[in-house]
Amino acid sequence: MCDFNCKKLKCADCCGPIPFEKVFYQSVLKFKQRPIVSEREVSSFGEDFIIPVTEDISCCFLTLENSCAIYEQRPQICRDFGNGTHEHLTCPKIEPNGKIRSKKNRKLLTKRIKKNIIK
Repeated sequence: MCDFNCKKLKCADCCGPIPFEKVFYQSVLKFKQRPIVSEREVSSFGEDFIIPVTEDISCCFLTLENSCAIYEQRPQICRDFGNGTHEHLTCPKIEPNGKIRSKKNRKLLTKRIKKNIIK
């Protein structure tokens, strides 16, 4: 059972680079909020997906107010975030059971995820 509730912290730390279906990505690119420094194809998700990477490792659709510029259209991967089924869908601050992570665990998780994304 997942008790994940990101409203506890009101942050946007989860809004990092994610794989977007290329067709969807191209259709919402006009809502981009942050400069994209590279676009990575993700073979583990298939050739039709791409990860736009920003300089600060945030989602390119994340506004300066930490809201989502494509919230109503956001991909399923964003809707599933925090459910605990995959490390890359894991909140760096809150465990899937709703408990706040220790500072040490946050750093380790964030480091592991960044290492997998930026090669």
